Amino acid sequence: MPNCSKNILIWLATACLAVLSIRGYALELNGIAAYKHLRKEHYLAALYLASPSNDAETLLNSNGTQRMHIKVTIDKWSPRRWAYIWQDNIAINNDLSAKPELLEAIMAFTQFPKDALTKGDEITIDYNAALGTSIRINNQLVVQTDNRDLYRFMLSTWLGKLPSSNEFKQRILKRHQDDEEKELIVRFDNLHLPATRERIVKGWIEADEQHASALAAQKAQAAAAKKAKALAAEQAKEDAQAQAIAKQEAAERAQRLAEQKRAEAERQKQLAIARAKREEERKQARLLAQQKAKQQAKQQAAKDKKIQAQEQAYYFDLYQWELQRDASSRVIYPAWAEKFGQQGKVSIEFNVNEQGEITQLTHKNEAISQLLKQEAERVLTESSRYIFPPVNLEGSNWTLKFDYDFNLNGKPQTLAAKPKKPESLLPAKLNSQQSEALKQQYIAQALESVKVFIQYPESARVLRHRGEVIVEVTIDSNGQVIDIKDKQATRYSTLNQQLRSAIEMASPMQPIPDELRLDKLSFEVGHNYKN
Repeated sequence: MPNCSKNILIWLATACLAVLSIRGYALELNGIAAYKHLRKEHYLAALYLASPSNDAETLLNSNGTQRMHIKVTIDKWSPRRWAYIWQDNIAINNDLSAKPELLEAIMAFTQFPKDALTKGDEITIDYNAALGTSIRINNQLVVQTDNRDLYRFMLSTWLGKLPSSNEFKQRILKRHQDDEEKELIVRFDNLHLPATRERIVKGWIEADEQHASALAAQKAQAAAAKKAKALAAEQAKEDAQAQAIAKQEAAERAQRLAEQKRAEAERQKQLAIARAKREEERKQARLLAQQKAKQQAKQQAAKDKKIQAQEQAYYFDLYQWELQRDASSRVIYPAWAEKFGQQGKVSIEFNVNEQGEITQLTHKNEAISQLLKQEAERVLTESSRYIFPPVNLEGSNWTLKFDYDFNLNGKPQTLAAKPKKPESLLPAKLNSQQSEALKQQYIAQALESVKVFIQYPESARVLRHRGEVIVEVTIDSNGQVIDIKDKQATRYSTLNQQLRSAIEMASPMQPIPDELRLDKLSFEVGHNYKN
């Protein structure tokens, strides 16, 4: 008898969920699944359609009536975690740049909860060709659009390329008629929305409306005061002056934007040239190092084990340092991550072989945004193709790590100092003449790396601004610029700043040669700007 009652209960729950009516449209349950984030269940998801389908692309492009029905199962879903999960899932499964007009609706939905959602809360996302897309939380309308774009973005979080899991996606796409589905249906049917929760969400909406009404009243009052003041003066004259000023400002702004665009294009071009030159220099240096390594092979074999261990540790640390340094310089903060206010530290552990191929990549911080993870993986893969392991490093596969702190305040990355060579690898001490010759050779190379980024600002050229700028640059042993001092400046700030910018773009330069045994080095950089 108990088993019979249980079966009847399951049958009734299944029957209740199988058919749903939305504004006169009879919808059928297409699939039901449990959504998990970081291995913790957050909600039960049910998809209703006019005609069931198991093809994700067909559903994403269908113009038929649909509903995404969500019931919260986690005890407490904070507003911050709510926004993070939805923003991340929407961003990684959709091209946000293709529909920028949806950003306001997405932000309204992801930032709506004023307090934590709790077990039993409900979210319904409906699409109807005549009415568009609507999102309700606990039966209260939160977002309404007149087309299907928003619904497609939301449905992509379930059926896109990166759902929470393949099992979740398959259960949403198809009824399975198994014990797990029956258990999900019973749980879904037994989750009921408390009446108090509907009133609480309604209170959030009323608070937002009151705030918006107060802001509108303030704006109206300010506009009325401004209008009264304007009428007391010579209105016609002020309007004419305002139009003239606006036109002039628009022209100046357009000119500045055009100059900035040209300067940025030139900067990107010069950066590409500089990087290509550096990568070629690294390749040539590697060939020379390989030749030298062969000559030193017999001598290396004679060294005792302790010295060999010290040298191998140095080569490993050097490879790790070079990869971290190069990858960090390639990072570009993802635009949508900035708009969503996403930040945090990415920590990756990975294996890399002699060909620069990365395998077994693991993220140590699972809670970080997927957009930030993808950017870290991109630059790491790019750098591994150009930064080769030292030729004397033993083995064919190494386990390394990469850390990058994405922060919205523009705080620079903290990079470790370049590993120091053990005594056994330090070159013989140079005499003063040899040391000076090597230093001048290094300074000449540094000046060439800066020269690539020097350009005559177009505005200065048009205005015939001329003059010679000279600064003293100080770099540390890693080639990082740590100070720039004026030695000779022109009366035009544009020219003075351009030389400084060129030096900053060239940083970091090549590390100071170990033979010089210097912690830092200062030298002059100058350029004569003239037509």
